[in-house]
Amino acid sequence: MEAILRKFYSTAYYFSIGMRVLGIIGSSLITVIKSVPFAGGWFGLILALLKIYTSLKNLSDALDEERAFMATV
Repeated sequence: MEAILRKFYSTAYYFSIGMRVLGIIGSSLITVIKSVPFAGGWFGLILALLKIYTSLKNLSDALDEERAFMATV
């Protein structure tokens, strides 16, 4: 039973990470689409990539903290 719960937790954990990453990418693409007339072309793309990078970095830091917490439980 414990092995099944560990497998379920692992699957849920990686699914959660995947959904967060998709959310970050989707949000950044929406930002680019909205800003195309205002800051079009390469500048909008660079802003989107910068937003994706900072969001993924923040997510990575949060996941490291969560992993450290789960290791103590």
